[in-house]
Amino acid sequence: MLSLYKKIKNIFKEIISKKNITKTINYYDLGVNINSIINGYIFHKKINHIDFNYKNYFNNSFDKYGFQICRDIDDKIAHLIVKNINYFKNDILSFIGPDARLDDIYMSLYSPKDALRFGTSGAWHRDNCGHRLKLFVCIEGDGQMPTVVVPKSNVKKYKFGIREILRLFNINSTKTYGNSVSISYSTGDAALFDTQLLHRGSYEKSNSIRCVLILEFINRYKSNLISDFTPCGPGGSRNGEIKFNNSVFKILENTKLIDKEIIKEINGEYIYSINNLVD
Repeated sequence: MLSLYKKIKNIFKEIISKKNITKTINYYDLGVNINSIINGYIFHKKINHIDFNYKNYFNNSFDKYGFQICRDIDDKIAHLIVKNINYFKNDILSFIGPDARLDDIYMSLYSPKDALRFGTSGAWHRDNCGHRLKLFVCIEGDGQMPTVVVPKSNVKKYKFGIREILRLFNINSTKTYGNSVSISYSTGDAALFDTQLLHRGSYEKSNSIRCVLILEFINRYKSNLISDFTPCGPGGSRNGEIKFNNSVFKILENTKLIDKEIIKEINGEYIYSINNLVD
């Protein structure tokens, strides 16, 4: 009974926190040019040659939803990041504006055979941070595990609505929308999309492994203000972080999208975290 009470209390706390950041999100989203990316997404085939083994970055410790996340960035991954940012940079800056930053970096590995439960990312959702771009670089995939989006569903202002509230109670929807589009990426493909689009990961039709490098881009000031309440910022939160060695930092610095305000160098290691902000 106590655990149920705590769960309900946490859900209502989550709802209140999302309501509290709505004005902030919509204020900064006024500066976004959603018309610069038609339909809210861009997809390009075979723009990358993957010349490393993704298995070297992971172990067998999958979560109950079948995922592993890796934020260990070496030179090889850093060069792949720079190549793809340069490919989409004009789109990123046209959409978000001059205050865009590279907000998070991680590799995501999904293994269907290791999934014990249905994950909420497989249900229709928005990412609860308003307009933000995610760049998926497919490192390993056969096209059978797409991200499905509803084109132009990002035109309305951010609102923490009934769909997101139901997800907190594990009430999820995977219904088919007639105008939905499957971004079916295979190894070497890349897709950029606005996470304010209604979207979902379609994991149910394949038994194969999918590994993607994910880069997130957002207005830096918006991320700084909302990162306590919704997953954004390096490491996915205000307290999260990504560590770069000197070589990786120098490579990523060339993108001009690393936010120097949240970088701190400690004994030759660079810590990328909103916690580094000076009040």
